[in-house]
Parts: sequence; C-alpha cells; structure tokens
Amino acid sequence: MKKQGKNSIGKILEVEYKESDVEKLRDLGVGEEELPKVGIKKYRPSRFVTTPAESKVKITMWLDGDILQHFKQRSELPNSAPYQTQINNELRKTMEKDLAINELETSNVQEIAKNKEFVRAVAEQLKELIAA
Repeated sequence: MKKQGKNSIGKILEVEYKESDVEKLRDLGVGEEELPKVGIKKYRPSRFVTTPAESKVKITMWLDGDILQHFKQRSELPNSAPYQTQINNELRKTMEKDLAINELETSNVQEIAKNKEFVRAVAEQLKELIAA
C-alpha cells in the first residue's frame, strides 16, 4: 500500500491499494463488501477527531413493540428527551454497570491472588485432590 503525502490543494490524501494489499486484508478476515478496490483512492482527512464514545452511529435494530411504545410515550411528556436518546441513556447505564462489575471482579481477583495464605490453602487442597 503506497501512501502519498498531503496535497497542498485541499489536503487530499492519496492511498494506492494493490492486489496484494487486498489479499492481505482478505486473509485478515475483512469481508468482501468492506475490501477496497485496487487502485488509487483519494481521502480528505476529517478536521474533527472523535472517540467512539463521542460519535453517534446509525444502525437498524429490532425492538419489541411494547418497549418502543414505552419510550415514545415517555418522550411525549413535557421537558423529556427524544425516545432514541432515552433508549441510548438506558443502554449506557447497563454498559457502565457491566463495566463497573467487571472492574470490581478483576480487582477482587487481584486482591485474592495477593493473599499468600489463601493461595497456600488452595494449593494444599489441590494436592489433596490430586493425591486422592
């Protein structure tokens, strides 16, 4: 893959994709619909760099009708957020709860592993089980 520098007019980035580049991507598991076409592609770099948490992604998603109706009714109340925002907020709460639980479990495991008496007791029990 050959990259050329920024063009002084419009700051366009040119990238050349060769057949070997496409094959490497295919070998890495990139789907056929996502593979670039062989040749030179011109890209205009974004002026704004965002993290995944800062960007919105449009998706198509199937929801149960009663769930959608619930959030649409909530959005009709005075001073309430649109239903899509409310659904996003509820999903974020679930995600943050899961992340907090995972972090707590990880820190608990690390604390237990540091406890030498606990590790010795487990080792003794394992010896007994193996000997039996």
